[in-house]
Amino acid sequence: MSIQIRNLTKNYDTEGTEPVCALSGAGLDIHSGDFVGVMGQTGCGKSTLMQLIAGLITPSEGSVVIDGMDIFSSSCDYSRLRSSVGVVFQYPESQLFETTVGKDVAFGLRHLPLEPKEKRERVRWALSSMGFDPDVIEDVSPLGLSGGERRRVAIAGILAVKPAYLLLDEPIAGLDPEGRIRFMDFLRARNEEGTTIIMISHNADCLAEYANRIIVLEAGRIIRDATPEELFCDVEWVHDHGLEVSQAAHLAARLRKDGWEIPPGVFRQNDLKDAILRTLPGVPEH
Repeated sequence: MSIQIRNLTKNYDTEGTEPVCALSGAGLDIHSGDFVGVMGQTGCGKSTLMQLIAGLITPSEGSVVIDGMDIFSSSCDYSRLRSSVGVVFQYPESQLFETTVGKDVAFGLRHLPLEPKEKRERVRWALSSMGFDPDVIEDVSPLGLSGGERRRVAIAGILAVKPAYLLLDEPIAGLDPEGRIRFMDFLRARNEEGTTIIMISHNADCLAEYANRIIVLEAGRIIRDATPEELFCDVEWVHDHGLEVSQAAHLAARLRKDGWEIPPGVFRQNDLKDAILRTLPGVPEH
């Protein structure tokens, strides 16, 4: 299972001016089980790339092949594509429209060849996975929920389909710290079960902790494809491109400048904590 992206380009026509190039010549292989973070400044092409991978817009040039299927060919099986690729847009709570939570979560299952019992089990599993008690929440109107609860219901509707690929556009924007950790731990569990995740985020700390690859876009082009360690430990390069490194990588660099013996390659909070403790007298090795 994989996603192969070749020479992917998207131009948008504008009235009376030259077309605007949102993405240019992107080439990328995403492997089964990857957790890919996508970073870049606003307007660099991140959301365009995500929409193209999901088949929601058509490219000006290039191709996207998912598990051997060219998603822009006339022979593409769109029902297979929709069941394989789940997309969580920024602020997905705005997409809720059914009268009850249970109906909303079940909406994406309506065309899948599943027995009613299995559909109901998937709805309950998805709600439980997002921290709800299905017995309490299923018959509640989404309109009566808080913003954060509505977001979790919307994401549950995507998860119920159990896609092999999960695409997320700034899913933790606006969540409190506890909510971010809970949601990211949930994504990690899905990833460990085999779901391939592609996630746009400006939150360097979350990507440092959870992603195994990070793609950086700038002006519609992919300019970096690296591990979190390679990227966030290259502090000067990241800052030169208008981005932020993880707080742990930033602090590790500052401490080294101040004479602390912090080893290279530290970019996660727990690794930095352990490195600091090892420099203190009287602290035993772990």
